[in-house]
Amino acid sequence: MKAPEIWGRMGAYVHQDFLLQFPDLMSGLIDFLSEEPREQRAELHRYCDFLLRRPETIAAAWNSTDTNLLLNSVGAKQLVEDIRAYLTTV
Repeated sequence: MKAPEIWGRMGAYVHQDFLLQFPDLMSGLIDFLSEEPREQRAELHRYCDFLLRRPETIAAAWNSTDTNLLLNSVGAKQLVEDIRAYLTTV
């Protein structure tokens, strides 16, 4: 499955000043996701499901975005789980 556009934009959203603007990573990502159309969030939810079935690919998928926050496999998996959990509630 190809990464949706929202995945790349979300990664790029995490820039050097990100944590100066938000108290933690998820609150900033929730701010980003709350502005996205429902269709984009649904596409991201499907992509998170896809990644969680292939946990060995999550870190590479995240680190290939234009993010300033590189993650190891454990951190990336937790991030995708948290994003998916949030998307399930909206």
